[in-house]
Amino acid sequence: MCKKTKPSSQATHTIQGASFQHSHLKGQHVYGHAVVQTLLRSGNQVFPFATERYDPKGKSKIDLACEMLQSVPMSRCQTYVLMDSWYPSASVLQTSADRGFHVISGLKTNRSFYPQGIRQSLKSFASYISKSDNDLVTIGSSAYRVYRYEGKLNLVETSRCSSVGKKEKAFLSTDVSLSNTEILSCYCQR
Repeated sequence: MCKKTKPSSQATHTIQGASFQHSHLKGQHVYGHAVVQTLLRSGNQVFPFATERYDPKGKSKIDLACEMLQSVPMSRCQTYVLMDSWYPSASVLQTSADRGFHVISGLKTNRSFYPQGIRQSLKSFASYISKSDNDLVTIGSSAYRVYRYEGKLNLVETSRCSSVGKKEKAFLSTDVSLSNTEILSCYCQR
């Protein structure tokens, strides 16, 4: 979100394209421009690749993300698409898979998954996880208790899902060969 000052009722012209958008950082709706951006990372270098202003009257943020993914150059190295919990939709995951990219993403805890074939939300399942079911993962100087689930989500048939910490946070990886430490370390690069 690029926050703008809300125009007064006396303003002759409002800021073109500005509207009320949900800001995840602020946790509320703010007046401004929403921007969808693609950054490319190689080692410790990060390069801006594409930026699009989101217009609520135009394409959805998901459609913009899919278009941007299609324009990312192919690499001989394994490519990971890192995104926050707003973007992991079936179309973004499919576009990434079509390009040969794996996805590591935040995941909303209201997403449904199927432990032992029973559909439930990640959040409701978290109350059944005991400390002995967790692995201790250290990223930098922080330690996290991680529960690992590999299986069906409403988004994809097979993925790896990790739930972290006292306040549940969930992460998705379409590369099921990665360890919990590798998934969280990659996500920290986002």
